Amino acid sequence: MYFKPADIDHIALQMKQGGVGAFPCDTLMGLVGIVSRQSYDKMSIIKKRSKKPFLVLIPTLDHLENWVDSLTERQRKVVLSYWPGPVSFIFKKKKTVPDFVTCGYDTICIRFVEFLPLNYLLK
Repeated sequence: MYFKPADIDHIALQMKQGGVGAFPCDTLMGLVGIVSRQSYDKMSIIKKRSKKPFLVLIPTLDHLENWVDSLTERQRKVVLSYWPGPVSFIFKKKKTVPDFVTCGYDTICIRFVEFLPLNYLLK
């Protein structure tokens, strides 16, 4: 699938305005939206589910620090052996992560994708 940067910029603008939609990910088509209560509620309606957290996608490893506390050296080695790629990890969430993101759980599921159009969109 081919995307022009202008197409992705248009999709990003729609997401910033509260839109959600389907976008190809590194493994399959997925629902995407910015991390907000409004987007979470829309995606929950589309997927017909409630009180179940969604996977958080990050475009670079640096974004991990926004979601989780510092990793141990061992955790970092494991993560780096699989990322970027189609592997999701469950971490203890950072206290500043809103509860709606994790549905009240103290853990969060994150994936650092390896798909250029999606990484561009996420940035």
